[in-house]
This record gives sequence, C-alpha cells and structure tokens, in this order.
Amino acid sequence: MIFRVHIPLRPLSEFIDAFIYFERVEHAHTVDRFLPNGDTEILIDFHDSPQFIYDNHTLKEIQACNRIWTSGVRTEPITIPSGSGAAMMVISFKKGKAAPFFPFPDTWTPHFSRAFT
Repeated sequence: MIFRVHIPLRPLSEFIDAFIYFERVEHAHTVDRFLPNGDTEILIDFHDSPQFIYDNHTLKEIQACNRIWTSGVRTEPITIPSGSGAAMMVISFKKGKAAPFFPFPDTWTPHFSRAFT
C-alpha cells in the first residue's frame, strides 16, 4: 500500500489543499458515500478500467469516469467505489478556489462530475 499527501507551497497553496496519491489500498467495503461538503477535486486514475458513480438508492452504475475527471460541489450525496486496488492521484482544491483551473463559463453550475476528453 502506498498513500502520500503533498501540501503545495505558494502560489499553488492559495488554491490547492493537497495532492494525494494512493495505490493498492484495500478496504473491507466496496462503495463509499460522501455527503455534500463543498469540495472540488480533479481525479486521475492510472488504470484503464473505468470508475463508476452509482445511484444512491439502487447502486446501479449511472456514470462511467475514465482516466481523468473532476468532481465538484453537490447538493446530494455521491456514491462511488471505495478505491480498493486503485492507483490514483487526487488534486483537492480549497473551497471556492477551483474556478481558475476550469475552462467553464462563470454562469455554469458547479454541481458536477465531469470527464475530461
């Protein structure tokens, strides 16, 4: 198991809380459910198989995420894989500081999980 957290220095520290890398982490459970908390993150998956977002009630796959995607401010919980066996890097933004890193218009709603192509 590898789990590393890097706290950036200025100027990135004004926008980014942490860079997190993990691989071969194993959990006894298969899914995690996160409550809305205002976080925005970029997720980079180093495996070829997609990660899924699941329906909160049925656990049916409702969205596939491949390679790199972002997750942002939500008004409902999100249910995702627990990360067992994954190799990923997460860029965790400070609340309200992610906008300069995203090419979306100011009027675009931040309630999202969006894959980059």
